[in-house]
Amino acid sequence: MTAAVDQASGCVLAAVLHPLQSGPVELSVLLAEMAVPRPLRPGWPALLEEAHAGGPARRLMSLPARIEATEERPAAVPETLVLGHRAAGVTSAVLAVCESLGISLESAPPRPAGARRGALPALQVLAGLFSRHAVAARPPAAACENRADEAYWSIPQLQDLLDEWITGVWHRRAQEQLRHPLLPRAGLAPQEMWQVLLGAAGRMPLPLAGQHYGELLPGRRCAVTELGIRLGGRRYDDACLDEHRGRGHRFEVHHHPHDARQVFVRLPDGQLHPVPWAQCGHASRPFDELLRRRTGAVLAHRAAGSGADEGAEANAGADADGCGERTGTAPSAAKARKAAAQGVGGTGGTAVKPGGFGVYDAEAEAGQW
Repeated sequence: MTAAVDQASGCVLAAVLHPLQSGPVELSVLLAEMAVPRPLRPGWPALLEEAHAGGPARRLMSLPARIEATEERPAAVPETLVLGHRAAGVTSAVLAVCESLGISLESAPPRPAGARRGALPALQVLAGLFSRHAVAARPPAAACENRADEAYWSIPQLQDLLDEWITGVWHRRAQEQLRHPLLPRAGLAPQEMWQVLLGAAGRMPLPLAGQHYGELLPGRRCAVTELGIRLGGRRYDDACLDEHRGRGHRFEVHHHPHDARQVFVRLPDGQLHPVPWAQCGHASRPFDELLRRRTGAVLAHRAAGSGADEGAEANAGADADGCGERTGTAPSAAKARKAAAQGVGGTGGTAVKPGGFGVYDAEAEAGQW
């Protein structure tokens, strides 16, 4: 988890769950999460309703109560961002955005041994409490014995569960370190401390509008084909792309690296239009995104070594045919041995390659008789 915490009030302005293999979260994603309130984001009510229906059965609050609580969740453009070591990726585009918004970036100073200051201890406590909640919200093993989609959760489902827990529990949980000088014996909740400091300051930077959410996300150029937009091995399509299909132009596409449910495409009118994922149901299935990346890596590795494999198979086939001619074996038997060496049975069925997982294949074995 990579998060942005307001050090004065303890409010979690942004929290992103991501696999360890994906590397650090880009700072622009955290800026989009903390500077644009969730109710203003394009398509947020529909996405929240879909996520709320596909998550755990035991919820902390109902959907209307969660929408009301999310509308009160703090969001603002920060004046200073203190970055921890290897916490988020900073690019030239992020530096330009921070300069235009008046945000200064600082590196976190090294902490002395035993020091408990900064956002890291708060994040460690938050991660521990949320892990307990996630384990408690998981259905019992007997209830999901035959349904893997209930026994395991995907990253988007855990992200939705984290957002609900931060809104309903963390921001309303009294903390010992949040005390006001006039009330030293009362520990305030982060949302209460936010209201206290907001009243004392008298002003705060206004959050950005909904159209700025897509602007802050990472962008790239993609073509609009007859089937839509291909990005990250996924296909995105919507009716707003109809008059731009197959023209050869590459459009500016912004996407959330850890939320594949929709992208934002800048059309000739200059506005960013949300385009949903054509197979959005796959986003809630366990391990789908991780398996897709692993499958792509395996296929790329196979394609890289296909040239050498084809040469070896050709030499093996030539040796097998020559051996069959020298010993007087029938051509069908030579072909059977060649098919068995390649892992294909004599009846045309696909068999496991020798040495793969050590699975015994009767058809491949019969082809060697």
